Amino acid sequence: MEIVDTLVSASWLCSNLGSDNLRVFSVTPKIESTSCEHITGADSFCVLELCDGDSQLDFTAPTEEQFSKFVSARGIDAESHVVLYEQSSELSMTLCRAWWTFKLFNHDKVSVLVGGLKAWKEANGKLSPEKSAYPATNYAPKRNSVLIRDYEQMVDLSKSGLCQIIDARGSDMYNAGHIPSATNVSFSSLLSDNKTPRDKTTVKDIFSSSGVDMNKPVIFYCGKALSACGAAMIFYDATGSPPVVYDGSWQEYSNKLPKE
Repeated sequence: MEIVDTLVSASWLCSNLGSDNLRVFSVTPKIESTSCEHITGADSFCVLELCDGDSQLDFTAPTEEQFSKFVSARGIDAESHVVLYEQSSELSMTLCRAWWTFKLFNHDKVSVLVGGLKAWKEANGKLSPEKSAYPATNYAPKRNSVLIRDYEQMVDLSKSGLCQIIDARGSDMYNAGHIPSATNVSFSSLLSDNKTPRDKTTVKDIFSSSGVDMNKPVIFYCGKALSACGAAMIFYDATGSPPVVYDGSWQEYSNKLPKE
């Protein structure tokens, strides 16, 4: 199977734009304005389209049927190399959530454009006032249960210590309450001053200095499984460790704690 980079540059995309299997998408946190500029040939979607709308929790991962319907309508198949970007130059939690969702359904050929649309413009990439659409497919990938955890599993893991649990929220939220045995490594600490991912060596140093054993498995969570996906993606890019996420995160865990 072809291996693709987690992070790709604007110059790489300039060189590969128009390739038969390339599928480029702008990811937005809400329904976008029609005035948005687009990379020429790119489509777009709202991250909420990659969530289970029937769930009582925010940003719950879609079912296999829901994801299949989404990717098929967007012209994605097993051979597609999906490249995701955003209007902002800063790496957002929602973009990382979209990346992780593709990984969750065993679509490993998914990348993020570093620097977003700003980097594309600086590379003199072609722009269009309208988004494009790819021909529909019939694609039904299966969920990879290795990359997702639920409440019961987290309760057991917090007691057993078989996995390291990483809380990707800010320290103030972590200190206000967290899953027992969790270590705090915030998503924001993994970003450079320009809000793009830090280099791999620095990322590994940040985790190591926080007491994370780089040779043991890790699980990420946060408030609503958004920044958890960001930290998981950056950790995966630096180490190759599977990006495992507790999908319910603190919004679910805290609501199931015994009430005093």
